Amino acid sequence: MAPGADEDRRPRHFRFVLDLRKLCLQEACRGRAVLRFSYPHFGDACELRSGPVPLPCRRPATVPRATFEFNFAASCGWLRSTLRRFAVEVRVEEADTAELLGRASVPLHPVLQQQRVHTTSSLGVRGFQQSHLAVTAVRGPDGAAAGQLTVAMSLDGLGEAAGLEAEMYAAARELEQWKQEQKVLFQNQREAAHLATLTEEWKRRDAERELQVQKRLREAVALEDKLRAGLSSAACRLSWEAWDRLTMILAEA
Repeated sequence: MAPGADEDRRPRHFRFVLDLRKLCLQEACRGRAVLRFSYPHFGDACELRSGPVPLPCRRPATVPRATFEFNFAASCGWLRSTLRRFAVEVRVEEADTAELLGRASVPLHPVLQQQRVHTTSSLGVRGFQQSHLAVTAVRGPDGAAAGQLTVAMSLDGLGEAAGLEAEMYAAARELEQWKQEQKVLFQNQREAAHLATLTEEWKRRDAERELQVQKRLREAVALEDKLRAGLSSAACRLSWEAWDRLTMILAEA
């Protein structure tokens, strides 16, 4: 294996800090807004929530208690892949009613493109830090532009993870991969079951329509026979009436 590939797979300590700094909403909403999100890829699936922001906030307002720190072990390759594939999906909600005011999709991978600032810890461990500031659009429930969210983020590399921690990291990665595979499998099975249900429903309704068509056809044939019989009877009556008139005319002559 090439040295670069080995370096890319080696588990390291990382710290990722996400600061949902300022919120601006164009709508003249009343009440208070909160920001909610979860990012299980860093090992914590809990929903995280900011403090409330008074509304309206047509100018950027500082979001209280909105700095979140994640500490984890990962390989550089896995971290790059994860940050590129998964954005942070932030929900903007009314604090008291949980009414959805908007959504913001915050990409994390731009932090990887920032210049590294080399650091050294108090224990002499060399690392780095990359920081990024972004302004992300907030979309309303209908998808229209509703405002902006200013986000600051930083990624700190804190050195290698070794020994038992490296083994725990490998086990955690395998578990996460298995969970993702099971999730995809479950989704595929659910979609297949849903498709089968739709197919059965379509067959049932098609059979019902066929029965209705056959019933209407039988009713139409019966009505046609009835009309024919009625017309035939009327024709007979008209024929006898014409014969009687002809007989009377001949008698008078």
